[in-house]
Amino acid sequence: MRLALLLISVLIFKSAYALDCLPMDQNQTGLNQLSQFLSKKCSLKNPQITNNSSQSGAIGSLERLSTRCAEEWKVKTESGIYKLPAGLQVLKLQPNKIIFHHQGKILEGLIQEDALTGKKDCKQAKENPNLKAFLYEARFHIDQAMALTQDKNSSYAIFLNKLKKELDKKISSKDFQRLSNQWAETIRRSGDKVQDIKKFENLIKKAYDPQNEKGKKLSESTLFVPLSKEWFQSDPELKTFFDKTWVKSGYDIRILYGASGEGVSYDETKSNDQNESFLQMQSLIEKTTAFINQNPNSPFSQTPEALWLKKTGHTGIKNYERMIFISPHTWQANSKDSPWAEFIPVDQTLGGLHSDYLLSVMIHELNVNSPNYLATDTHGPQSETWALRQCLLENGINKLDQENPETIQRLFGMNSQISTIYLKFMLEE
Repeated sequence: MRLALLLISVLIFKSAYALDCLPMDQNQTGLNQLSQFLSKKCSLKNPQITNNSSQSGAIGSLERLSTRCAEEWKVKTESGIYKLPAGLQVLKLQPNKIIFHHQGKILEGLIQEDALTGKKDCKQAKENPNLKAFLYEARFHIDQAMALTQDKNSSYAIFLNKLKKELDKKISSKDFQRLSNQWAETIRRSGDKVQDIKKFENLIKKAYDPQNEKGKKLSESTLFVPLSKEWFQSDPELKTFFDKTWVKSGYDIRILYGASGEGVSYDETKSNDQNESFLQMQSLIEKTTAFINQNPNSPFSQTPEALWLKKTGHTGIKNYERMIFISPHTWQANSKDSPWAEFIPVDQTLGGLHSDYLLSVMIHELNVNSPNYLATDTHGPQSETWALRQCLLENGINKLDQENPETIQRLFGMNSQISTIYLKFMLEE
């Protein structure tokens, strides 16, 4: 993430509240798509949504229809009554008014107030994952990802088609209960950063690992770096080395700050100046490996990070085309409480099966630093989601561009492409 991206988001946020919602331009791609979702002529006269809008129960927040003593909930719309599965994620407009998705369309309607809290006098204390909501949301995100893909990435399009067929196979309630239990264990972090990175790296590799034009798999050319500011500061000697070699280098070092991650890539067709960020990070890792090897009896020499560096070695680092680093906050954060990692939607919960903040960041960084992973950019600033929800609160869904998948996924504060990778993880369980 660069400072320029922060400035882009701030400008978008300010313009959305000061002027009309930004116009659509279907010819824009990449980071320019970050402004496409705002519908035309959506004047924001009385802003209500703040950064508290992500908190449960707030107007404009995402909520899940309660699974307490209920299998489904009825919602009344202008076009009739819809039955929504308990556990489905909806956008709360008023205590009893919601926005929801149904067969590719976004609708609004009235629902009984206890739909978000559970049936009255219900003795079921816990909200549980729900199979019907899981399938409902999974199909929705596959369809949105397909709409985003179009002709942009053939390997990802093939992946989505296979995923849709796999989802259509019958899943019993018993299978889903087993899946729910196993998935919670799968994404549970151990606290060992090297182990957690490796576990998630293997998940990604197993789920979707496309090849480049030379037939080399993405995993073979990608290095997820488990080094952290916390580790460097865990020992006085190591901290002195870190301050001198890393902090004072003047390089853009993501493990020093931030709440997401950073990727650097090497392109053999470009000059060293154009590959500067990658070469800088490569140099720092090589110097750190040398430092570890020069201090074999130090307290930190047998830590997981030191052992990882010894294994990576001076020559091993040269085999990679991209490296991905993790910001300090990402190691502790969870996507339920923090649904955005700076400009990245990281809450990819499906039917009550939760996601992981670190894993979402890894998928995102792999995508934005690889030319052939997913279809489009997976950034999505939180301020844009707030602005879009504000538009709909003041003007209704008639202002919503229903045909633009960027708009729809931004409305729900998720990224459907990342969601499909999660879905593959889950179905592999």
